[in-house]
Amino acid sequence: MSTQDLVPSPVGPVDVEQAEAALVERYPRLVRIAYLVLPPTMGRNRRVLTAHALAQRALPRRRVPGPAVPEPRRAEDAVDPGYAYVRGEVLRQALVAGLPLRRLAVPRRAQLPPLLPQVWGLRLFPRAGGADELALDQLLSRLSGPARAAYVLRGLERQGDAEVLRVLAAAGAPDPKAALAELAALEDEAPDLPEPAPPAPAPRGGERPERVAGQAGPGRAPAAPGPVAAPGPPLAPAAPPAGPRLSGASLLESAEFDPCTLQARPGDLLRRRQHGRAVLVGVVALLVCGALLGLPGDGWGRNGAAAPSYARNPAAEAALDPAKVKRVAAAVWPGAVRRDFSVWPARGELAGDAPLLRRALAVWARPGGAVESSATPGTPVGPPMGPPQLLFAGRVDAARVVLFHDGLRIVRYAEPVEGGAGAALDFARTDGAEGPEAAAVVVTRAAGNVRYLTAPWVTGTSVRDLLMPGKEPWTLGRDDRGVTDAVPSPALAKECARWNTLQVADGSGGRLLGDLGELLPARLLWGPPGRPVDA
Repeated sequence: MSTQDLVPSPVGPVDVEQAEAALVERYPRLVRIAYLVLPPTMGRNRRVLTAHALAQRALPRRRVPGPAVPEPRRAEDAVDPGYAYVRGEVLRQALVAGLPLRRLAVPRRAQLPPLLPQVWGLRLFPRAGGADELALDQLLSRLSGPARAAYVLRGLERQGDAEVLRVLAAAGAPDPKAALAELAALEDEAPDLPEPAPPAPAPRGGERPERVAGQAGPGRAPAAPGPVAAPGPPLAPAAPPAGPRLSGASLLESAEFDPCTLQARPGDLLRRRQHGRAVLVGVVALLVCGALLGLPGDGWGRNGAAAPSYARNPAAEAALDPAKVKRVAAAVWPGAVRRDFSVWPARGELAGDAPLLRRALAVWARPGGAVESSATPGTPVGPPMGPPQLLFAGRVDAARVVLFHDGLRIVRYAEPVEGGAGAALDFARTDGAEGPEAAAVVVTRAAGNVRYLTAPWVTGTSVRDLLMPGKEPWTLGRDDRGVTDAVPSPALAKECARWNTLQVADGSGGRLLGDLGELLPARLLWGPPGRPVDA
């Protein structure tokens, strides 16, 4: 058998159907060729799977172009074009798979472990042979990849040196002549080397060449038939041979090198159990890390700094829904009979920020361990009984502030604009606040200063120093949301050099409010305890 040039084929182009038919018909032989050419250092299990993978990847992806006029067919070109193509692909990939991996080079597909086929939990290997098969396997391990391919082509495919050179060159071997030289040098070193069979004569018609059972090596004359008389006295009878010595072709076709007839054994069961436990621990750790990444750290999660939810209650869930938060219109308070926090309109540029309101409500219901919380004496700090009323939601200084009112309390939630740590939650009881007591609420305290949010009926704000009663108060500015400018707070001062108070004006006069460090400023009065008046 021979092929001059596998691509293009000397007998015409090869399409996918023709190559597939050859692959299916000669699949065991193609896998055996790949198994023999692959380096024995790979190990028998990986070598078997790689040989099957190389044979299964030998099909062309499209029709291979050939010459317009096929070359004349020679007597030895009896090989099927489809088989010649897939055999060349198997040899090419097997030679690539035997190359060592380099650190900076990108590995080729044949050098990587095969994706398919894969066998989990078992190790597959051919059946063990005799001493001749073991010697041949050791011999193949001493040869390079092209030399192994040359030995297989000569012994298994029964090709002459000229055909071997053409097939190796078509398969991409770097130096086919050097491969034959290496094989010849090894044969000289090992005279007992099983020699490949000589090329069989070309078959006639549809006949297939017979398998050669034995052959003479190069330069060795075959024994003449018939008995030969030995001159001289009779010699002692020689020891009987241990068994018939197999030829090279018979060895290559033996069960030792058959990757389609396999034995199965389990792998290292103890190591598999240890690896299984390690994988299980790794998966659990990965799930825990994923859950921890969803908690608030450097950024705000869905519920911000709130603790995990521990109950599912329809009323409690309704109280935490930002869409159900109550909002009072700006036209309600002028006609109200009672002026308190219940008639304050919803103000602030973040009043429509649903994620911010959701975080504020969740922290109110379930404050986490990182939340700084405070409350005036006698104020309950439990979750809301229902959807609260929104008084303010906006950015003040370097914080986002939300103020709620649930009829009993004022709740202030604050979170920093940058970062996810430092949330604060403050409570103040306001069920008795009316008129002047509901005229202002503290929005922020920072750097010794305080800002107030004033009621919608407040017409003016100013600052009066109680330590300088004769000095006129100075005006305190407000923005369109009702938030005052920052003013030094006596509650945060380290020295009693001044005592600033907030003076608010409405339709009924002026009132003095003092910051005592709580959420609501205290109304300053003077006179007998039974009849106090505004200071």
